[in-house]
Amino acid sequence: MNTAFPIVFTLVLALIALANPVAAADGPDMGVDEHLGSRIPGDLVFRDQDGRTVVAGDLIGGDKPTLLIPAYYRCPMLCGLVLQAGLHAAKGMDWTPGDQYRLVTVSFDEEDGPAQARQKQVSVLAGAGGDARFQAATWPFLTTDQATAQRLLAALGEHVQRLDDGEIAHPAVAVVLGPGGKISRYLYGISLQPRDLKLALLEASQGRTGTTLDRVLLFCYRFDPTTHRYGLFIARFLQIGGVLAAILIFLVIVVMVRLVRRRPGVAA
Repeated sequence: MNTAFPIVFTLVLALIALANPVAAADGPDMGVDEHLGSRIPGDLVFRDQDGRTVVAGDLIGGDKPTLLIPAYYRCPMLCGLVLQAGLHAAKGMDWTPGDQYRLVTVSFDEEDGPAQARQKQVSVLAGAGGDARFQAATWPFLTTDQATAQRLLAALGEHVQRLDDGEIAHPAVAVVLGPGGKISRYLYGISLQPRDLKLALLEASQGRTGTTLDRVLLFCYRFDPTTHRYGLFIARFLQIGGVLAAILIFLVIVVMVRLVRRRPGVAA
C-alpha cells in the first residue's frame, strides 16, 4: 500500500469530523454509538507513561468529572489534532487539572507502550507553553493490552478499524465522564472550545464542580445534539423574563393599592 495513503486518509477523516462531527457515526466499522449514562468498568487496568499500573476505578473515581481522550500514540495526524484541541480547550478554562476535573488520555492500540506514551505526553505538554497547570502528574497518558482496549472501546461505544498497513482509522472524539466514570457527553471534531468543555464538565458533575457563576452559566446554556455544541437556551431566558414580568406586575399592583389607600376618604 502506498505509504502516503494513511496520512491522506486520516486528513480526510479530520476534515470531515471538523465540518460535520456526526458524520463519522454513519459507518459500520468506524464511528460512535453513544452510551450516555453507562459507566466505564472500574476494573480496567492500564499502565501510565512511567510503566506504573493504574486501575480505572482509582483514576476516575471520586467526585470529579473527567475529560477522557481516546487516542493512539503512533497516529500520524488525527489523534494529535484531537489532543491539541483538548489542550486548547483546557488552557482556555480557568480550571486546573487535578483540582476541578481530571484529564486522561488512553491508547486503544496494544502496540503502544510506556515509551510511546511518554513521547506523546512530552510532545503534547510542550504545547502548553509553560502553563504550570499541565504536568505529567495531572495528565497521564495510558496504555493497555488488546483485551482491555476492546473493553474500553465497547464501553465508550467507539468503533475503530485497523488498516492493512497497521494504522488505525477512528473517529475524532473526546468523552466527558461524570464522577465514578459515568459517560455524560461526547465532544466531536478537532475544534473544541473552552466554553463547551467547561459546560460539559459542569454538566457531568451536576454543578458540583466550579463556582456559583459557573453554575449560572450552565443554567443559561444547553447542549445541542445536532451541532454537538452548547448554545444559549432561549427558552430559559423566556422563563426568566416571565418570572421577572410577573414580579414587576405584582409590585406595580402593590404600589397602586397602597397609593389608593392613602387617598383621603379611602378606608384602610
